[in-house]
Amino acid sequence: MKIWAVITVIALMFGPFISLIQVGSSLIDQEMTVNKYEIILTSSSPILILNDTAFDEQASANGWQGNGSGSDPYIIANLDIDANGTGYGIGISTSYNVIIRNCSIKYATGGGSPLGGISILNGNVTIHNNTISKCGYGIKAGDGCIISNNKLTFNNFAIWAIGDGMTIVENNCSYNPNTGIHYQGSHSLLKGNMIHDNDFGIHVIEGSWNRLESNTMSRNDDHGIKLDYGSHNNTVISNVAYKNDDGIMIDRGSYGNIIVNNSIRMCEEGLYILSGSENKFYGNSMEGCSFYFGTSLASLLPTIYDQTIPLNNTVLGPTGWEPVLYFGGHDNDNTSINDPTLGQIILWDVENIRISNVEILGGTAGTIFF
Repeated sequence: MKIWAVITVIALMFGPFISLIQVGSSLIDQEMTVNKYEIILTSSSPILILNDTAFDEQASANGWQGNGSGSDPYIIANLDIDANGTGYGIGISTSYNVIIRNCSIKYATGGGSPLGGISILNGNVTIHNNTISKCGYGIKAGDGCIISNNKLTFNNFAIWAIGDGMTIVENNCSYNPNTGIHYQGSHSLLKGNMIHDNDFGIHVIEGSWNRLESNTMSRNDDHGIKLDYGSHNNTVISNVAYKNDDGIMIDRGSYGNIIVNNSIRMCEEGLYILSGSENKFYGNSMEGCSFYFGTSLASLLPTIYDQTIPLNNTVLGPTGWEPVLYFGGHDNDNTSINDPTLGQIILWDVENIRISNVEILGGTAGTIFF
């Protein structure tokens, strides 16, 4: 059976080029609604390129556009690849600039290296608008790569990214048994990704100075976002976490992160600080969940004393969005708390506190004492 794909394009007014403006797809067999042009996916065997000379030879043999320069990258496009148990669909190691787009790849499940539906061992590669399913790793990539607008379903890991200066935006990672986006590195942007019905959402390991913005994580069995293994100085802003086990988790000594303006709804724990210090939380809202502090193997004592949690963090309660009170230190001993509008109370290292006239109904942990 031939697999057809139709992609909506629009012709530029004064040039021969076309711009992709809309893609609709199913998992493997796909028919994309098109405006004017039809692009047929060409059946291809798996592609393995391990040096520049091999790239030049394959580009010439297959008629690929470009020359690998920054202004004219090689383009691998419009291929249908059934890896049939091979470890890779497209595997590349090169110094060239490359774009991989509009490909359908499935069943890259074998071992060895490279490994993944699209696996970039080395190279400045943009991976755009591909559909990848039923692979061990959907996409594996590193330093400087751009991963955008891909649909990754039923892989073990959807995106496995280890490198600095990466851009991972507008991908749909769903129904992957392990992780939506696994990331390790620094100075990267993870934005606008839809991550749902996986085991884990976004897992950042040893990550620093990254920006996680406007991602939506829903119905993942574990966390929506987890900053782990000493991740520090990351900004987590304007994300939505819905019906995950944990909304946003900080663990294993992660520190100095800024968590701001996130919406967390109907998770078991909203903002879960398992282990870490000097993290700052501003303007986060939680519905059906709240802050939670715990211990892990990496930290025998709860990490609570040196977080920044002002009153602009809120929990939805009987009176609306109610503030979280984070309060402690012996300077505040012998204090009375009498505020019916509070959504959660977190007390630490403080004695002789009187709490009265407080009704806390909105979160999963009303009052926490340390």
